[in-house]
Amino acid sequence: MKIELNEVRIKNFLSFGAKWQKVPLLKGMNIITGWDEDRGKSNGAGKSSFLEAILFALYGQTHKDIKKEQIINWKNRKNCEVQLDFTKEDVPFTINRGISPDKFEIIENGKLIEKSAHVRDYQKILDEILGMNYPTFMSLIYTNINSSTPILSMKKPEKRKFVEKSFGLELFTIINDKCNVKIKSLNDRIREFEIKSIGNDSVIDKTKENIINFKNRIQNMNSSNTELKEIKAELDEKRNENAGVADNLENTINDIKNYEKNRKYLNYIENRVTIKYSTYKTRLKDITNRINDIEEVEKKYKEKRKKLDDFIKEYGDIEVIDLANKELANTIQTLTDNLENFQKDDKENEIKLAEKRVKLKDIHSKINSLKDKNICPTCGQDVKEIDIMTGLNLRLIKLNNEIGLLLKFKNQYGKSIQATKDMKNDTKNILKSSEEKRNELNEIKLSQFNLESESKEKLEKNLKRYSKVLELLENVIKKTKDNVAEIDRSLSVLDEKKYELESNLEEVIILERKTKSIEDKIKVEKKQKQEYLEIIEEGEKTVKKLNEEISKNKKGIEKLKELIDYLDYMKLLCKDEEVKQYAISTITPYLNKKTNEYLSEVDFSFFVKLNSWLDADVKGPGITKGSYGSLSGGEGRGIDLSLQLGLLDVGRLKAGTWPDCVFYDEILDSSIDSSSLEKLIYILSVKQQKEDNRTFIISHRDNINENIKFDNNYHIVKQSGYSSIKIKEKREK
Repeated sequence: MKIELNEVRIKNFLSFGAKWQKVPLLKGMNIITGWDEDRGKSNGAGKSSFLEAILFALYGQTHKDIKKEQIINWKNRKNCEVQLDFTKEDVPFTINRGISPDKFEIIENGKLIEKSAHVRDYQKILDEILGMNYPTFMSLIYTNINSSTPILSMKKPEKRKFVEKSFGLELFTIINDKCNVKIKSLNDRIREFEIKSIGNDSVIDKTKENIINFKNRIQNMNSSNTELKEIKAELDEKRNENAGVADNLENTINDIKNYEKNRKYLNYIENRVTIKYSTYKTRLKDITNRINDIEEVEKKYKEKRKKLDDFIKEYGDIEVIDLANKELANTIQTLTDNLENFQKDDKENEIKLAEKRVKLKDIHSKINSLKDKNICPTCGQDVKEIDIMTGLNLRLIKLNNEIGLLLKFKNQYGKSIQATKDMKNDTKNILKSSEEKRNELNEIKLSQFNLESESKEKLEKNLKRYSKVLELLENVIKKTKDNVAEIDRSLSVLDEKKYELESNLEEVIILERKTKSIEDKIKVEKKQKQEYLEIIEEGEKTVKKLNEEISKNKKGIEKLKELIDYLDYMKLLCKDEEVKQYAISTITPYLNKKTNEYLSEVDFSFFVKLNSWLDADVKGPGITKGSYGSLSGGEGRGIDLSLQLGLLDVGRLKAGTWPDCVFYDEILDSSIDSSSLEKLIYILSVKQQKEDNRTFIISHRDNINENIKFDNNYHIVKQSGYSSIKIKEKREK
């Protein structure tokens, strides 16, 4: 039964980054090549990650011997996830598996299979769907004839182990070995019982030896108190370095709140002035309409004047200007407060900058002293004996970064102070101009003139004045918005400062946690010591008990001899000439057939005959006493590959279910000529066409895809530490 692997999707897996890599597993002969742009070589680009991603999705492990946390991309350190689509008996499945956070889902035909209480139980469900466990799966999809000694070149003991493993006969060897171990153990016990005094003393001495051993363990037990003392010293140093950081952070947060309060107030002023602006605009339109009305009335009533009404209107205008002047005065006061706050922050920043520069000068002095004399200026020790220079350099880097940030703050404060001063002066000028207009309007209202003859003229003056007021209000709105923008810039600077202070506090918190962890470790050590004491006490009781029970051991000797007879019979059955030979003899003919079938697909003028322990005779026209060692490198590789493919067929025959993918790792990278290389590819191509599977060949050769035509080229490029995949278009065969 075939399992069709269709597509794998990768994110933050090994060298692949946070962007999803969608990789269809295409049928045909596929070559996987790669290039590491950072190192200028093909190794390490991520070519084997197809196989690793499939293994991780299906079994939660990789072919490489790496820890779980190393599977996650080393830069991003989270959100590692692999998704795999496969089909079995026309039923689609999707497997989602991830780390940080952990994730494992089996989706059958679009529906999630209910999860078990334990991940191992849920994995068993997937193994039952696949019909195979991890070792079986690997034996069916992966081949690398370059990673170890070729099978036919193995020595007899190695070859025997390989045959037993490939044909599933290790159990008989394990049973035989266990029988030997058990028989030896029983004979040892019988000898102990027969030589009563020697046996008794041996057991008692062994127990006493264990007691002494545990006492020595207690005496030699490493204490974590020294480590705790060092961590606490580092913690105290960090606390001293960050003294006042909490207060500074609180002041910074208060400054942020004040700026946000000022911004809220300015937004309120802007809204109020905008309302006034709308009101004046309406009044301006009303005055324009009234002037038009007066012009119509003047045609009929030239001699009538409306001195009183115009005066009332003039008086109402003064109130509006007074309200605007009051708003401008409030704005000036707000800008004054902001200016004081900026100047205060700038002064505090200058003090910190001076302190940092003093520390920087001190560190430079110590480094120069170390370089000139090789003597620590603090403790007088030889620098070669203590690791002090590294610490000074790290502190130097940190201080330079802090000074750079403080200089950035100083520049921002300078800009904010100057912008606030300019805005305050501009607002004062606007207020002065507005007051002059108000006084001028007041003088006009107080003057005696003929309203009836000047009503239209007054309205036109009001029209002009209202236009000026509108212009004034527009300037106020613009200045207010500019002030808000400046406050936002200042808030950005304060946010950066807040982040730096919080980072400094985080270092102290991490050390405090580490201190707590070591203290817990010391508690565990104390508990372990108590356990050792209990073991010693129990051992002393055992010595006493053994002395009492020795007399009873003789009765068990006969039973032990009967058990040895049974185990001898089991060993007889497990010999190579018995069960193993029978099992191997039933499989070897099929393996011979499949191996020579693959050899016959190319023009090798020979065939091989394998015996039960994979010793090979090479036969063919003109070949006498042929052997594997007499073949050329290409011919030997042809037999190695054909035998590997035959073993794959044996494995599939035994498994009953198999995946339609097979990976050949570095199979083309050995030092063989181009003719032999083409023959190896042809053998793989024939197998691929017969099985209609998805064959992937992983290669380090730069020109492999130029000399040999493949259906698809999976090219992986690693740049800046991240790998990406591109599938090139199919070539015409």
